[in-house]
Amino acid sequence: MTENSSMIIEDIEFVLEIKAIKNLYIRVKKDGKAYVSVPKKLSQKQVEITLLNHLPWVKAQLTKLSSLQIQPELEYQSGETHSLWGKSYTLQLETNHKKVEALIRDDHVVVQSNGDLTLEQKIKLLDNLYRTEIQKIMPELITEWEAKIQVQSSEWRLKKMKTRWGTCNTRAKRIWLNTELAKYPLECLEYVLVHELVHLLERSHNHRFKALMTKFMPDWPARKKLLNSLAMRMC
Repeated sequence: MTENSSMIIEDIEFVLEIKAIKNLYIRVKKDGKAYVSVPKKLSQKQVEITLLNHLPWVKAQLTKLSSLQIQPELEYQSGETHSLWGKSYTLQLETNHKKVEALIRDDHVVVQSNGDLTLEQKIKLLDNLYRTEIQKIMPELITEWEAKIQVQSSEWRLKKMKTRWGTCNTRAKRIWLNTELAKYPLECLEYVLVHELVHLLERSHNHRFKALMTKFMPDWPARKKLLNSLAMRMC
């Protein structure tokens, strides 16, 4: 396989990208295609078998996408709706301030500046807001869940990620969380945090991992489903 290629399976286009990763990941997007990150070690035959095994899931995701009313692409203009912790806020741009920042005021996300901002600048300010909101609650949250699970991470960090809600470096005991989680209800952030902390006990997504998740967070399947459904509506 070349580094970037595609294959058609039952009229579904799978866009393949070869990466230096351990596991294969499939993402279904609203353009009707399935995007696949493929480990270098897998042969084309192994990839085909894996995609065939996941075909029912891919079809189900495409059906969901086609039935959802997808929001239009955000332009970061006043009047748009943006989300924080699962609640909708109206974006309000104010260009008569010396300090440039994004903040919550009543039921508005207010972006303050001393003049017009580019789209990239507005996106960065919103991203900073999400980061700050997570930073406010994470110390208490991670202390609580580390005590419940009886594990100790070395540190936690935040970054905006396109394909993952979180990651765990089990050797360094370092947790990464996606800043985009601030858009969704708090139980979604908690689910991802617990998911990554449980990896300190079990690296794989096997039966033991799922049993540990159920032990510490019995409603984790519902939280996972909620996060995925909301993320699909907002993509």
